[in-house]
Amino acid sequence: DPYGHFYALDVYTTDWADEHTFPRGSAAVLRLIEAIKKSGSDASTSPVVQRRVLGEVSIEPDGSFYVRVPANLTVELQLLDADGMALQDCGWIWVKNHSPQGCIGCHEDPERTPINRVVDAVKKPPIFLDTPPEKRWSVGFVEDVWPKLGRDCLPCHESTSEPRLTRDAEQTYRRLLAGSSSDTRRPYVIPGKARSSPLVWHLLGRNTARPWDGDADDHPVKPLPPDTTIPSDTIRTIVRWIDLGAQWTRSTAPAFAE
Repeated sequence: DPYGHFYALDVYTTDWADEHTFPRGSAAVLRLIEAIKKSGSDASTSPVVQRRVLGEVSIEPDGSFYVRVPANLTVELQLLDADGMALQDCGWIWVKNHSPQGCIGCHEDPERTPINRVVDAVKKPPIFLDTPPEKRWSVGFVEDVWPKLGRDCLPCHESTSEPRLTRDAEQTYRRLLAGSSSDTRRPYVIPGKARSSPLVWHLLGRNTARPWDGDADDHPVKPLPPDTTIPSDTIRTIVRWIDLGAQWTRSTAPAFAE
């Protein structure tokens, strides 16, 4: 059997003392991200391992999920909210052939004992995620983000507005990842965490950091000018790009299809 299973009994079971920190209904979707080997120029340009999406499934109302995936494939599990922004993720994991691997919750106490009940997700067959490699999508800066920044953001941010963008894609990419926002003293983009990235706060006009993001939720937000509107597809693309690691290129992976 070339497949294995991942499951969780309740993603809202955590090690936080206050249950209101991660209230029920916060997580809508589970995203499974495959790690792929860096190659070529991306190995020196992108600060993170290259990623592409194996698939996404809805979280059951009781917080459970149950999926069947290719065995021995290095993946990361990422919880998304209803707006498609990553809430939490785990480290790189995999499952062996014909084996189940599960969690009681999400970052829960490892010595915790689960409650004695059958969760919704395992009352039915697992959701099968076996998207062919050539159809596992990703988001790259140079292919997907840069054209939208040039169209929607460069007219203002090439002059005096922070973050300063240029007509050089690689220079802009490096500035976004290494530069510091004068308002927050944080990089504009934090790979893997759109919710904690000041660039996203700027686009949405609000701080989207969560209580588990340290002091990020205490930082001020620099909103867009009142007469400025950024297309929603640009914002969604930037959020996906950051949550998938802020890669320089998606290489041979296809683009996300709306």
